[in-house]
Amino acid sequence: MLVAGVLGGCGGEVDVERLAVRPSIDQWQNTIQPLFREMGCSVPGACHGDDFRGEVRVMPEPDAGQSYTDYLSVKGALNLSDPERSPLLVRLLRGGPGGNHFPPCFNSRDSCAWRKVVAWISDDGTGPGPDDIDCDASEEFCRP
Repeated sequence: MLVAGVLGGCGGEVDVERLAVRPSIDQWQNTIQPLFREMGCSVPGACHGDDFRGEVRVMPEPDAGQSYTDYLSVKGALNLSDPERSPLLVRLLRGGPGGNHFPPCFNSRDSCAWRKVVAWISDDGTGPGPDDIDCDASEEFCRP
């Protein structure tokens, strides 16, 4: 959400603009984290769920505090200036440069889940966002 206003004080007025936090934590909690759960990233005993290994965590049923912690761990693996080159994505891409995740989760850059995550990373409030991408990601799995 973009908010603009005027800040007074110190003998004058200063224009203040608050930019949208990117990527959105609300979209993380409502769209992206459930997408990763659906893909199998956070199933009990998986590398990024209950039996946590690695730098990114996606818990199966997080409370608000854990969801925020998961968001921060995922955000650390993003490239906001070039979302498609985010380590989070390229590590999960089948045959992609730097793809080292086993099993790969995204079959291609055209896959539904890939497009939703890229939209989430790049969404600055002007769209399209991940919820604007109407597709079925149910066939994309991060499970062997």
